Amino acid sequence: MKLEAILREQSGTSASRRDRSEGYIPANLYGKDIDNKSIKIKKTDIDAVIRKLGTNAIVEIQLEGEEPERAIIKDAQRDIIQYELVHVDFQKIEKGQKLRLTVPVNIIGDDYEIEGGIIEQHMDEIEIESIPMNIPKEIDVDVSNLDVGDSITVADLETDGYEFLSSPEETIVAVSAHQFEEEIDEDEEITEPELIGEEKEEDEEEGSEE
Repeated sequence: MKLEAILREQSGTSASRRDRSEGYIPANLYGKDIDNKSIKIKKTDIDAVIRKLGTNAIVEIQLEGEEPERAIIKDAQRDIIQYELVHVDFQKIEKGQKLRLTVPVNIIGDDYEIEGGIIEQHMDEIEIESIPMNIPKEIDVDVSNLDVGDSITVADLETDGYEFLSSPEETIVAVSAHQFEEEIDEDEEITEPELIGEEKEEDEEEGSEE
């Protein structure tokens, strides 16, 4: 997909806030053989790209009067409260170049109940190395065949033209047993513990009276 970009004339917090108020997202374009460029892109355009291709989308950055640059989204910063996109970093890539990046984990098959168990997700993303054409939008992890005590690690996953860099022993999901609190019978008589110190004092008092 192609993204029309505009060179930013000013930088800083105030300029970024003004760009966002005008419907643009501040961004950087960098690479080994190009000078870093401070640009801005229409928010509607970049939002559409991320919705369709994910946070590791590969795009063509088109600056007016220049040849388009093929680039990958390396970082998409969002507001922590409203989760709105506030800044994007693009890295220029060459054909066949291998990239290191993290890919979101997508749990599938979790729309059923495991008797006596609960699914716990331990990893939200996995680090991979891949050429651009093989980068997945997300990595599916199927939990539909798991029982209590089962787990899936990075080593259990199959790759499709890319290499996992996360540790093979890392657990992605696991099924643990439900923890039930022991019910207390309200009618059961509660016996107060006997205090040894108090009993001793009572014996001494009886002895002194004699």
